[in-house]
Amino acid sequence: MDSKFIDILKRLKAEQGKEALLNPSKCKAFLADYTRGEYKKESRFLLQALDAGVQKAIDATEELAICKKQQIRLLREDYGLAEEIAEDVIDTLALVLRGEAKEEKKKVCRKCGKELQDGWKTCPYCETSVVEREGTPVTASNRDQPSQSSSLSAVEIIENGKKYLQNKDYDNAIKEFDEAIRLFPNYVPGYAQRGQAYRMQEQYDSAIRDLNEALMLDPNYAAAYGVRGDIYLMQGQYDSAIRDLSETIRLKPNHPLAYYKRGNAYHMQHQYDKAIKDYNEAIRLDPDDSDVYGWRGEAYRLQGQYDRAIKDFNEAIRLDTNSDSVWVYSVRGDAYLYQGQYDKAIKDYNEAIRLDPAYSFAYGTRGEAYRLQGQYDRAIKDFNEAIRLDPAYSYAYGCRGRAYGQQGKKKQAIQDLEKALSLDPDREWMKQELREIRGY
Repeated sequence: MDSKFIDILKRLKAEQGKEALLNPSKCKAFLADYTRGEYKKESRFLLQALDAGVQKAIDATEELAICKKQQIRLLREDYGLAEEIAEDVIDTLALVLRGEAKEEKKKVCRKCGKELQDGWKTCPYCETSVVEREGTPVTASNRDQPSQSSSLSAVEIIENGKKYLQNKDYDNAIKEFDEAIRLFPNYVPGYAQRGQAYRMQEQYDSAIRDLNEALMLDPNYAAAYGVRGDIYLMQGQYDSAIRDLSETIRLKPNHPLAYYKRGNAYHMQHQYDKAIKDYNEAIRLDPDDSDVYGWRGEAYRLQGQYDRAIKDFNEAIRLDTNSDSVWVYSVRGDAYLYQGQYDKAIKDYNEAIRLDPAYSFAYGTRGEAYRLQGQYDRAIKDFNEAIRLDPAYSYAYGCRGRAYGQQGKKKQAIQDLEKALSLDPDREWMKQELREIRGY
């Protein structure tokens, strides 16, 4: 960082005490006062570090060298800072807070590795031009003239891309990340963020290529493992997803989303105990994530722990105030259904259908609740609607066949059960029902 800015930080500490650098509101106010509106970029980096808890970590640690490495990685992974910028921020804070002198870093040619002197525009050893950017020197041979955005730092280009990403403008996000990678070929967040953009576009092969590249450059880049693991999860490659998400957790033990996603992978493998263990940890780290309660509730429901399931579904619905909890109402209805609380089940299915009139699953399960109450006409009406919405819904055919059988309509019952078994040949209850209706 600029020596004048470092002098300002030293004066701030001397006059206000180091608490002025450890308290976010005080630090922001004092920086504005002491810098008189200058050094905005440096102040932003400092406040990002404060938001990440870097200052407190540096001030409290007994192993400064190890702590500095950890905090540099934190700023790189969570805030997208280029490595040299992150190092500069950490070195400055260590200097101001602890009196730890900054190490002079040698500038070297990225192609041949020879040491370069300040002001050299071309490496004299391999005749490679040296393109200087904030935080990361990049060499280029016979490179075209850089575009206008090359005056920006890698962090600023990535931040522009992230804004497009947040606004779901994935094409423009990818253009920004392309530019970051073109100018800074070894900048890991460029590949990781472009991989995330490709993931959002469901271009999974391109995403995985970028994430592989990020991990080749930095095998400890936790965010890349997390995104790649999520892609494997969506592709049904659950073992691969678990491996990547486990690596994310190893590198970032307090990452609630990684536990949640790994729990989902275990869930899809029917390893419900392992899934619940991960959901527990995700909830401990983030008690307000409604999705985790919903999935843990479903794991409990599938284990037959209906009271626990209902308790989790209640919490998921309470927390999910800004979106429609269609699925959660449906699975809570299922828990009530298996407990024999048919009126409560029907009430939940009604709410799911109100929120999504085309949700075939809710019609099918509400129809089953009506059937178990002996309301066969209502049940058949719901099964008809479920099948209309989803002609391959084997459960609805099977349950409608049962309802017809209970009404004495043997021919319709046999037709429906045969259709259900043609769609899902392994359902034993359907086979048993068909045998009983046929009389053998």
